[in-house]
Amino acid sequence: MKSNETPPQTVQGASAPALPEVAVPRLKPTHEDIAVLAYQFYENDGCRDGCAEVYWLAAERFLQQRCDGSAGGADETGKA
Repeated sequence: MKSNETPPQTVQGASAPALPEVAVPRLKPTHEDIAVLAYQFYENDGCRDGCAEVYWLAAERFLQQRCDGSAGGADETGKA
């Protein structure tokens, strides 16, 4: 956009257009990504207390495999 142009106006109540998902390779999953998935594992396991580390490590391993592009292999317990 040139400096003398005004920015496009949005219609009141209209939502922004959906942006296409772009695959951006990451070398390492973020802390937040791991936390969200670990919590999902916790909920899927019936909110069992005392297993936070197990859920965290499973989420970390799962996401790292996705970042590495290795789809198959181990399940979230680490067993092939």
